[in-house]
Amino acid sequence: MKPSIELKLQAFLDQELPPADAQEVTELIERDPQWRSLFQELQTTKSLISQNEPEAPLTETRDWYWKGIHDRLEDTPAVERTRGSLALSWAIRWALPIAGATALFAAMLIRSGTSTIDPFHHEVETSLDQAKLISFYAPQAGMTVFWVDTQ
Repeated sequence: MKPSIELKLQAFLDQELPPADAQEVTELIERDPQWRSLFQELQTTKSLISQNEPEAPLTETRDWYWKGIHDRLEDTPAVERTRGSLALSWAIRWALPIAGATALFAAMLIRSGTSTIDPFHHEVETSLDQAKLISFYAPQAGMTVFWVDTQ
């Protein structure tokens, strides 16, 4: 048995199907004895449940129940804010996010102050007194070239 057809049988029994699908299920029940048997079993189960469902009588009316809830809410004193709770509320709402942003800004400043070795500024030591040095850095090759001019 296909679960999709079983669901259609249940929906047909509860009168929840559109007319085209209801007609299809009616033809299926008339044509196939297995589906007819399942449909009759579902009908029997539904009628037994609906006829034998116990009633639970309410001791109070609906209005009385909600009035009781309303009265209890009215009797409960409202929580008054104190100076301490206002200060804590302000700290949580404003001071903590500002402190976090400040810490993040400080970390960025510290990080920007420390730099890696700049490839354009190399210190070269030479024993030549009147030497002129020219350097060139090629980032694609990751290489620095020095020209030494002694004239």
